[in-house]
Amino acid sequence: MDGEGPALFENVTFNGNHAAKWGGAISYHTVAIALLNCTVARNVADEGSDGLFGADGNHPTVNNTLFYDNGTAGSNRHCNREITGAHNMAFPAAPDDSCGASLQHADPLLADDLADHGGFTFTLALGNASPAIDAGSDCPSTDQRGEPRDTDQCDLGAYELQP
Repeated sequence: MDGEGPALFENVTFNGNHAAKWGGAISYHTVAIALLNCTVARNVADEGSDGLFGADGNHPTVNNTLFYDNGTAGSNRHCNREITGAHNMAFPAAPDDSCGASLQHADPLLADDLADHGGFTFTLALGNASPAIDAGSDCPSTDQRGEPRDTDQCDLGAYELQP
């Protein structure tokens, strides 16, 4: 991504992407990015960060977002710049804490595969005992599927588990 910004990604699932260089899910260079209630899972880059890759000192603003199993062979490079924001979770923990210390490290119990859980796009569902449930705040009113969220206390990621 290059150009004017910031670019906002809200209620988006980035799953199973592969890049030859930099940023299996998102590579941003001169534009600022923000992620709100996103799921960044199982992305791989042959060089650079497997999840988010930013150049020129860009630090993304990330809130209520899940980073899960990005990388190969235990690299788990979820991002290459420290993120700003709150209520984010990464699993497994990156060996170098490349995203910064603001991440919780717990298994969100994501589904193994994208599936049709309603809405127009496939999502990765949370397991019933996920620590990501009700762990976010200042949330959009709906999830990726259009299902309602409690804006004061929502699930992390793009999928809101319905009662």
